[in-house]
Amino acid sequence: MQSSNFSLSAAMVSIGFHMTCAMAMEGDIHPASMQKGNPNPIMASRSELQPPTPGFDCRKAASTVEKTICTDVNLAQMDGELSTIYKHALQRTKQDENLKTQQLNWLRQVRNACADAPCLSKAYQGRINALRQMDTTAGSGIVSPFPATYQGGFTGKERLTLTADGRILEQGIPTGSHQVDWDSPWTKAQYPLLLIRKDAHGVEKRHCKIQPDRMKMFCHEGGSGYSELDRIDPAPKVQPHVATQCDDEQLYLEVMAAARQAKPDLELKGATEIRLHTKTTCQITLYYLKQGQPLDLPATYDLNNHPVRLTFLPMPSQK
Repeated sequence: MQSSNFSLSAAMVSIGFHMTCAMAMEGDIHPASMQKGNPNPIMASRSELQPPTPGFDCRKAASTVEKTICTDVNLAQMDGELSTIYKHALQRTKQDENLKTQQLNWLRQVRNACADAPCLSKAYQGRINALRQMDTTAGSGIVSPFPATYQGGFTGKERLTLTADGRILEQGIPTGSHQVDWDSPWTKAQYPLLLIRKDAHGVEKRHCKIQPDRMKMFCHEGGSGYSELDRIDPAPKVQPHVATQCDDEQLYLEVMAAARQAKPDLELKGATEIRLHTKTTCQITLYYLKQGQPLDLPATYDLNNHPVRLTFLPMPSQK
């Protein structure tokens, strides 16, 4: 590691341990500050003219990335915002060492890998959103889904360990990183995940999601296909999941499992309609294949009943 690119002191500064900022020049007075009734034009000029400042001292900026942040108003504002959110998250979370490691890895692998302002802006927005999400779940009983090991995929042999500091391990060897997926095809996923792996052929990105019970992970494989991986290490204890909508992602997974069990002689392909039937009852149209022919079977289930119990409705008479 080259100290000129990333020193420990620079990392600590960027994380937000040093909150001092360069002040505006003393002699600059904004014309608005000379209006009648303004008792202190110098103080007014500082508040009106001082641009947004990052969470580190720009006088100590060493790397190209840090200098870019200091000369870009939007990036300086985002760095300052991230510094504040990160400090607040450290105060709230009980896994402060993991959080510090995650932040250092984000600095090294994500932020410092950027070569221009648009890349930095996207990197900061992603990290700000991730920390905000972490902060809203702190103290609520929600447990981090990491570390975790999942196995499965198309071959059934793919095995991924997702660490708490954002790394992907395969057979104990780091092969990439994971982060919150803000472009997830699953817009309602509670844990959208972007897996990033590099090899000799380039960079591979996969959109995945972890189910709320932490026991399964689905990865989008292009088109309408996806692979499924099962958690093979002990999952943390979580609060019982309470569904409030018929299309809740964890509830849907349970409904599909119940549908397969109820009609083992049919091949379940999915659902074509889900809607509220009564105040607490949902109606779903399950799409099966029977000897290669499509078959739609309507059924209902109660939001409050766990495990899910399906009640199949009479097929509409065909004239």
